[in-house]
Amino acid sequence: MLGRPKGLVAFDMDGTLLTGTPSWEMLHAHYFTLHVAQKAHRDYSEHRITYEQFMRRDLGAWPRPLRRSELLEVLSGFKLRPEAPAVVADLRLMGYEPAIVTSALDLLAEMVSRKLGIKYFMANRVGFDARGNFDGRVYPMVEPLKKHEAFLKLVERLGVGLDATAAVGDTEYDSTFLKSAGRGFVIGDEGLASRLGVTYIRDLRELLSYLDPL
Repeated sequence: MLGRPKGLVAFDMDGTLLTGTPSWEMLHAHYFTLHVAQKAHRDYSEHRITYEQFMRRDLGAWPRPLRRSELLEVLSGFKLRPEAPAVVADLRLMGYEPAIVTSALDLLAEMVSRKLGIKYFMANRVGFDARGNFDGRVYPMVEPLKKHEAFLKLVERLGVGLDATAAVGDTEYDSTFLKSAGRGFVIGDEGLASRLGVTYIRDLRELLSYLDPL
């Protein structure tokens, strides 16, 4: 592939590139359905439901018509880590393509990518009809317990060697993702980094000191 990047740094989104309330919690708080989210989260984590069922349960709890415009309005309240824009720009100068791999909705991933100038993201999608209302379709592209699968598809798509990749996350759900990359980084949780055998960073700027220019 002509012009392919030399390396790839993939970021989780909520809690990694973003701070504050996670996006799914923002949506559930808006619709007063946090109790549904908590039960679905437990059931998925304990393997009682699939991730597609998890998504359908979440979306099924929200009012109809469920408007794309309203989802975008709620999600537009996201907060970037202050250092994120400069870190993304510096990574590109070092020869790395920045990307996002998240189990959040692509509606938010697209907004964040645009804000940071990131070309590639992988996220979960839902379908909308011609009027912009949710049409019942769900596309579980990034399963939280199997985030490495989405990451590896992106690596293959870009034609980058795994030894020239890094992954950055912040929770146990990022475990397979972090361990599948050439180098994994946990932001903000030193204990988790130690348990996973990956590198701990306190903020995104520290990431740059561990990566060699390509």
